[in-house]
Amino acid sequence: MGSLVIVRSGFPGLDRVPRDAGIYPVEARAVAEALERAGWRVEFADAVPKFVAMDEDVWLPVLRFEDPVPGERAAGAVSALVDALDAGGKLHLEYHRRTGDGHVENLRASGTAADLRGLLATVARES
Repeated sequence: MGSLVIVRSGFPGLDRVPRDAGIYPVEARAVAEALERAGWRVEFADAVPKFVAMDEDVWLPVLRFEDPVPGERAAGAVSALVDALDAGGKLHLEYHRRTGDGHVENLRASGTAADLRGLLATVARES
């Protein structure tokens, strides 16, 4: 079985939605299913998540890669999610990745799918 990804409550870059309220973007279900199909183990941080649709933007849920994973693997997984959920508008993402030495790297970004794919490709190359 694959490495563990925790889907955390909250919206990337939208701090007015409290992160401790168990509120997730409606896209979180599709993201969890896509990660599972790709071989990741997925758990929601809250036992009973509440799913909320925001606006015309696409909000990937806040992801935390729990097991140490290479940067290119985490960036590749998130890039695949961007591709799968791209509806032609603005996307928002945030993820936290545990490194092999125990540190946690964070990435929060918003933009078009092309912008985010470029950023994630850079992250993958530099890790």
